Amino acid sequence: MKMDFDYMSTLMRVFIESESAHTSWQDVEDAGLDLGGSDNKSQSFQKFHFHLHQMLDNELISNAYRRMDNLEDVGLHLYLSGEYKIDYDFPLRLTQKGYDFAAALNNREVLSKLKSELRDAPFKTVFEGGQQLLTHYFTKKIDELTKEG
Repeated sequence: MKMDFDYMSTLMRVFIESESAHTSWQDVEDAGLDLGGSDNKSQSFQKFHFHLHQMLDNELISNAYRRMDNLEDVGLHLYLSGEYKIDYDFPLRLTQKGYDFAAALNNREVLSKLKSELRDAPFKTVFEGGQQLLTHYFTKKIDELTKEG
């Protein structure tokens, strides 16, 4: 499975737009993302599971104690039966790295470039490229603002 930048952007936007320091998987579902619930074989769950792993692997998300070592640390429990269960009320947060990546994904110009030009790149390249594109975007904005004054 490949990263879906639109999906990741929508998922991370829930954290950014939250009115509290922590959010939960229930907040994510309430925002309109289908996490697949108890149907671990559904495409919705598989997509969520894949992107959650990407978030953990790249240290974009943690729990309230800043732990991000495994799925249980962020409210996804694997039972001996092979079934996963989502703890919908589990307190979660984006790390600073997560906020930086979310900022890049929430900029339409940057997101468009990532999807078209870096679609198959390794995550490190996507992350660093997104940060560079975002910096370039804001540098242009600052130049425009200083020319107006």
